[in-house]
Amino acid sequence: MAQSHKELKNLEQQFLKVTFVFVTLLSIPTTWSIVSEPQKEQNQATQGRQPASVGPTESATEAVKALGQNVTADLGCNYELPESIDATHLRLVRSKCGQGASLKELEITNITNGFTASVVFLKQEKVTTDYIDLADGENLFLIKGTAADGSTFEKKLTIQRRSPASTKN
Repeated sequence: MAQSHKELKNLEQQFLKVTFVFVTLLSIPTTWSIVSEPQKEQNQATQGRQPASVGPTESATEAVKALGQNVTADLGCNYELPESIDATHLRLVRSKCGQGASLKELEITNITNGFTASVVFLKQEKVTTDYIDLADGENLFLIKGTAADGSTFEKKLTIQRRSPASTKN
């Protein structure tokens, strides 16, 4: 009986040693993943951006044409809009504006109907939005941003949506 008790104790010690080695081996990659910096992965979905509503068989151009009358306007470096447009949707773009003009954040809201645009920062400091719904008549836009140096700005702009049948002045 003493011998079987001794064998049982030996077996238990071997089991504990194996368990210790196993737990130690599992803890090494776990600890490494906690203390190391996450890897930057290049998401293939961001390489060719398209509107989320575009199905796999239709192109982005076809989807945008289906929205109705669409206009793209360049905000320029001074964030200005045309006085009026003949469109139901407006996409805003901004090209590179020189040294010190890069943006960290940009928010564009059509206050008239509450539509907040999705802003996409492209390569070379270019910015574009999705198509912003325009209400009939006057549309008030609020543009808020933060520059790379931390300074902030806010600008209100008005654009008149004309129906296609109305005459231009």
